[in-house]
Amino acid sequence: MASVADYLTDLYMKGRCYRTLNNHRSAISAFHKPIDGCKVGQHELVCKVLNACFNARPPQPKYVVTWDVDVVLSYICSLGPNDTLSDKQLTQKLSMLLALASAGRSSDIRALDLNYMTVSEGAITFELGKLTKSRRNGEGPIKLTFHVFAENPMLCVVSTLLYYKERTFQWRAGCNKSQLLLSFVKPHKEVVPCTIAGWLVQVMTNAGIDTSTFKAHSTRGASTSKARAKGLSCQEIMAMAKWKKASTFQRHYLRKVVNGKEGEDGHVSFQKTVFQEGQKL
Repeated sequence: MASVADYLTDLYMKGRCYRTLNNHRSAISAFHKPIDGCKVGQHELVCKVLNACFNARPPQPKYVVTWDVDVVLSYICSLGPNDTLSDKQLTQKLSMLLALASAGRSSDIRALDLNYMTVSEGAITFELGKLTKSRRNGEGPIKLTFHVFAENPMLCVVSTLLYYKERTFQWRAGCNKSQLLLSFVKPHKEVVPCTIAGWLVQVMTNAGIDTSTFKAHSTRGASTSKARAKGLSCQEIMAMAKWKKASTFQRHYLRKVVNGKEGEDGHVSFQKTVFQEGQKL
């Protein structure tokens, strides 16, 4: 057991953060035989080492503030109607609207599949058939619903999605490409999460967001932080982002919005709250 404690201490002395140490502890514990009738990761000596490292070098949030969603919405509106956009612009626009509207990860957006899409009056619903970080083994499929944003058609994820589906019809003809988002470069393959993340970063860069600091995953914190600043309850935000604990949102995602505008209190839908500034542009 002392060798495990020494190993973790050595990682700490090399400047590794607490999260890295904790990951190493979990990996060792998963494959090492129990010692003194206890799992290695739960042994008193190992716990003391991890606690000491936590106290000496507590985890720091990646972002102290977050970017203003309205800046990106303004850029999207400046692009013009969907039928005037290039394939690249339309694909990147849809990706960003999906990310902001769902507070989802790139992996969630990649899982959107036309075979599991239902169109109803004023909304489109997807069932995510694939396992995602938000779905545990044994749990039912996660549903993502996107609502019409009539206040500003330029920012309506539903109309953008339906137009994208129509434009990409020929890309899917004669082959089994049911994933919603496809590469805008021939042969228009189904994309992976890191490609979608790159598209999000490109939109942020074009809008003037500092992408040397903020990466694709920051869309999750930016949209939920704006919703909270506008008066949406933590319960509604947690339901949208698929968080089970309020502490997850408050500790890792809730940040002050840079150049953000304070809104009136009121519980309205998450997506309308995120996009509502666009109607004033």
